[in-house]
Amino acid sequence: MKYHYFSAGKDCFGHGLDNDATLNTLLQEGNSASMSASVKLMCEGFLEVLDRQLKRYLSGDLSNVTPELLLKTRYAPLNNMNSEQTLGMVDAHLRRAPNANLDLISAKVKVTRNKTIPWLDTMSLETQSDIMKSAAKQQKEINKRLKMRKQRDEEYSNRGSMN
Repeated sequence: MKYHYFSAGKDCFGHGLDNDATLNTLLQEGNSASMSASVKLMCEGFLEVLDRQLKRYLSGDLSNVTPELLLKTRYAPLNNMNSEQTLGMVDAHLRRAPNANLDLISAKVKVTRNKTIPWLDTMSLETQSDIMKSAAKQQKEINKRLKMRKQRDEEYSNRGSMN
């Protein structure tokens, strides 16, 4: 009986495999020497990357938890959930408005994550108006600086492409 890597019809997560040209090619190769060599190379590459990424945690300076390290990292988040949520929000905004400016999307995400609107709602209309006027005034200055930075970056980029 010839063994196939993909004979179960499912991926490693239990999802069904699409019966397409790629899967058919892999099934035809089956137990061939080239398939074995390819899988071996992929596994070796995977292990090399894992070793490089985890070296500090398994045998390096982060493998020995010292009181200094605990003190240094005591306020670090235990997971990356905030980052995942922020990236999810950016992704949702990009899907909703694919042509939107990234600065606009960034501002929307920041306002949501920082709970700016509920904070503003706790203030009087006069105070809200003052804050918005001040923010608009500051934004003009920020836009000038961003424009100058973008021009500078383009100049550097153009210098590099001339070489």
